[in-house]
Amino acid sequence: MGLEFLFGNKQAEEGLTKVYKREVIVEYVNFLVAGNVPFSLALIDIDNFKYVNDTYGHVAGDKVLQEVADRIKQAVGDKGTTCRFGGDEFIVVFPHIVAYDEIWKKCRDIMTVMNGCEIHQFSGLYVTVTIGLARFPENEKSYEGLLDTADKALYRGKTKGRNCFIIYLPEKHGNIELKTEKDKSLSSMYLHSMVFRLLTKNPAAEEGIRNLFNFLSSYFMI
Repeated sequence: MGLEFLFGNKQAEEGLTKVYKREVIVEYVNFLVAGNVPFSLALIDIDNFKYVNDTYGHVAGDKVLQEVADRIKQAVGDKGTTCRFGGDEFIVVFPHIVAYDEIWKKCRDIMTVMNGCEIHQFSGLYVTVTIGLARFPENEKSYEGLLDTADKALYRGKTKGRNCFIIYLPEKHGNIELKTEKDKSLSSMYLHSMVFRLLTKNPAAEEGIRNLFNFLSSYFMI
């Protein structure tokens, strides 16, 4: 199946966001890898998306996904291809763009259009994103390897405080170990347990809140 067919086929678009589906971008990346075409892969994650759904509801969540997709496409223009990877994650592939300075500017373009992104139907709802980026063939030589590498860069961006982009460099990010789904679940349970404990063990509310802030600043490395 050629790219002309995929990109001319409306079924290749995802219904909600009108960007390409995951399977399209996977085939595109594998096509570029097979042809040894240099490219960069940006993994984009909406910050605190679960909070949006829990607080404003799934209608707001859908509006956020649509707005973010539109803004990413606006920033990328004809220099890259955007897809919804799943949930609150998007992927952008930039063919023939691998020089550090050039890809830095592309990431900055995305961050710029996302700056001050307010969902107007929901007053006070602002959205930010975090980006992790990997390059072929410099970082990895397969789709799976590139995705894993971009995920490591994304993880580093999350630990830095979100609302930023990280371009993978092996000397900086090569030793990052991603959490398994079980680890993430246990970490979430631990966080909820500690918040409850710190707010209830102290009869003085002010002291409990102070201890909670100290714990959270340590836990999130801020």
